[in-house]
Amino acid sequence: MGTSSDRVVMENSATRLQSSIHRAAVQRRAFKRPAPTRHAMLQAHGAVQCPSIRSITRSGIKLDGAFGLQPGDAVTVRLPTQQIAGGTVEWSVAGFCGIRFSQPLGENDPALADA
Repeated sequence: MGTSSDRVVMENSATRLQSSIHRAAVQRRAFKRPAPTRHAMLQAHGAVQCPSIRSITRSGIKLDGAFGLQPGDAVTVRLPTQQIAGGTVEWSVAGFCGIRFSQPLGENDPALADA
């Protein structure tokens, strides 16, 4: 068995290692991590697409990767929470589009949790 002085050395080594790990973690956190990509299922014109969600609010959603849409088109969006929301395309440019929900989402809707 080791002496008490051996244990002190080991504890100091462990403390230094934890301190070093903590400093490294703080330095890594200086760069903001991108949020994981969330997808919606969009149904329009009898076709289904799975665009990425760029932003979502109570009144609407911005999607990336939705093609063939024109302002005024009626669409149905299945959110990551599996909730289905009807809406209307407000604008569409090069695969990006903004959709206004027919009924706003609730104030504490889970779909807004990561927004």
